[in-house]
Amino acid sequence: MTILGTDRASLTGPEYEQLVERLSVEERPIDDEIILEVMDEIDGCPKNGGALLRKFEIVDDDGVFEYVSETPNASRYSLLQTSGFLHDFLRSKELNESIEGLNTENGFSGYHWKEKDGEPIGADEEQELDWYHSLHVDGYLAWVMCRGGAYESFGGTQAEAKSLGRQFDQAVINDRYEDFFAWRIPNKQWSEWFIGVIHWDETLLLVDKEKKVIWLFMFTSTS
Repeated sequence: MTILGTDRASLTGPEYEQLVERLSVEERPIDDEIILEVMDEIDGCPKNGGALLRKFEIVDDDGVFEYVSETPNASRYSLLQTSGFLHDFLRSKELNESIEGLNTENGFSGYHWKEKDGEPIGADEEQELDWYHSLHVDGYLAWVMCRGGAYESFGGTQAEAKSLGRQFDQAVINDRYEDFFAWRIPNKQWSEWFIGVIHWDETLLLVDKEKKVIWLFMFTSTS
């Protein structure tokens, strides 16, 4: 199968962009009680602010992921990163409809994402996504809980926070670390949902490349 209609030894940036136009996202409910319980714990850590988690399926009716996997010198990582797919996802109608106060469809409107003249960064602009690794997810969530917000943090021990992080890890990743890509946006208010004190603004994107699922974790607090 050659979606672009020709054989090739590799894919270029523009070709990745053409491919992701064939992808869409649809929100899916989170019905795993363990995941929901862990999120309740994290959401309760800061006195001001909170946390949320959203789950989206990547709809791939044309087999784009498979096509990329079968193309020499191409990768699913590049499909998601080089094409701008993740930036489009953060501005998508589906995500904006899911999270009240996001308001990113016309660009990133948070304080730290405005241009020098004060205007929001446009819809064609991209923000920095730091590559992360799925091996760190349990510790990352434990750290978010223990750090908490300006006035309150997790009420248990660090070991208990780590245990909750592991429960989330097992429910979402289930030892399939090789099947996941991860990106982090640390200390950034990239939308109006965040309160805007950058030390307590956190975002983690987990992409299950086999099940074609995106997990979006967001946390915010204030002083």
